[in-house]
Amino acid sequence: MIPDMEKIVGDYLRADDDVTALGAKVTGRRLGTSTVPWVLVTQLDVRDVGHGLEHFTDHLLQLDCYAGKTATQNEDGAAVATDLGRTCRAVLHAMTRAADLDVTVAAVTFVGMARIPDTDLEPAMERVILSVELRVHP
Repeated sequence: MIPDMEKIVGDYLRADDDVTALGAKVTGRRLGTSTVPWVLVTQLDVRDVGHGLEHFTDHLLQLDCYAGKTATQNEDGAAVATDLGRTCRAVLHAMTRAADLDVTVAAVTFVGMARIPDTDLEPAMERVILSVELRVHP
């Protein structure tokens, strides 16, 4: 069975000192009213690598790194969202060296990092969107 990488990545980010030092929450659902920074982890796709044996799988995840309502209202939201995005990138790159996961992360590749404010929220909230592919096996 393929691993639940949304949960694994979410737990990994929640346990990281650099992410918690930013006061960020990590979640699987949108926290539009949160005053503190937060990261929404969403799985977009999973592909078999090889011959369909599901030993190696590539998981495409999106991490929406939000500044939080307080930073957005204080006009430093772009800097907060960007710092959170850069921190998440560094933390996820370290997953290839993590020994205490339920899976082995063989590779971490970022395929996008865009700063796009979320205009669906009122007021619009600053956000950086990371697209990351993780190659894993049990």
